[in-house]
Amino acid sequence: MLYILDWLIVLAILAICLVCSFMKAFLLKINLINSGFLGSAAGASLYYANRYFNVENELGIPFDDVIHPAICIVAGVVVFGLTVLIQRTKIGFWIFSVVFSIGWALALSGIVYLFTKDIIWFWVILISSTIINFTSHLRARKLRIDVAETLLNS
Repeated sequence: MLYILDWLIVLAILAICLVCSFMKAFLLKINLINSGFLGSAAGASLYYANRYFNVENELGIPFDDVIHPAICIVAGVVVFGLTVLIQRTKIGFWIFSVVFSIGWALALSGIVYLFTKDIIWFWVILISSTIINFTSHLRARKLRIDVAETLLNS
């Protein structure tokens, strides 16, 4: 029963991420959504690795006893902060924009393919979702730069 609950939690997180991927095309802070996704994925991955893979470290202490869940949360917050800072650089913006645009589009088109089993819909959703995601990244960057220039010129 515990495994079913864990899978339901994972599916709920996936559903929340998919809803956010639809909403992020209309949001100014798209980089925060992407960073939040990475941070929560990092924290959750560390938690589930801690819980299910009972690996011993060099000292012979089981992995399960080494990492406290609060450390998983802190790791997620650190990853969130680092990705926000990296996305503020020019090269970081372009890397994250391309990777996340394609990544979200692949996730969405993969889900569409699971339900329709139609490769044409897969490609239509993949291409259109990539374009929408990438243009929303560009729009968010342009608005952020315009706001910064306005504040500096005031």
